[in-house]
Amino acid sequence: MNKKKSDIVTPSEKGENLRRFDTSCLDWTEEMGVFLGFRIWIWKDGEGKRR
Repeated sequence: MNKKKSDIVTPSEKGENLRRFDTSCLDWTEEMGVFLGFRIWIWKDGEGKRR
């Protein structure tokens, strides 16, 4: 079983992949947080006007 040079994942590559995954997850949660915060803000605004 001879591994080609491209098949071997170096620790730095692995770290890079993990970091990329982390940032994409972070971006998603951040977007969701902003979206939810915006929805709640609009809802609270509507609640305040209704009273």
